[in-house]
Amino acid sequence: MASIIEETLQRKRIAVQLPVKGIPVAGHTNNIEYCIRQLEACSSKMQDPVLRYIVMRSAWGDREMHHAIMPKRDARNERQQYPRLSCHFYTLDDLLRTRSYIRQGRYKLYNGLIVGFNPDFMSSKN
Repeated sequence: MASIIEETLQRKRIAVQLPVKGIPVAGHTNNIEYCIRQLEACSSKMQDPVLRYIVMRSAWGDREMHHAIMPKRDARNERQQYPRLSCHFYTLDDLLRTRSYIRQGRYKLYNGLIVGFNPDFMSSKN
């Protein structure tokens, strides 16, 4: 019985409300830092956690993003089960890599918002 409860808890989804609404996870530094902290906190409770997000459009054209932390296996199964949904996920390594790229200066920032690649960074590598 205890193993069934543990397995159910490991497969549980945890809803995530981003600090900067309407901007994708990897589009703002506050969202990236928040999601890194959330994934690190869930790594002890859940096996291989990822941040899954689904982009949906309503009949009126409104765009909504739904975020949840869940096991990577479940996120992959969900993506295959519902191919019409725009379902993506970030691992902790993906977010840490993005944060290191920001700190290296690869992206141009405007008040924490990532607005594009930094051309000065690319020219300094040549």
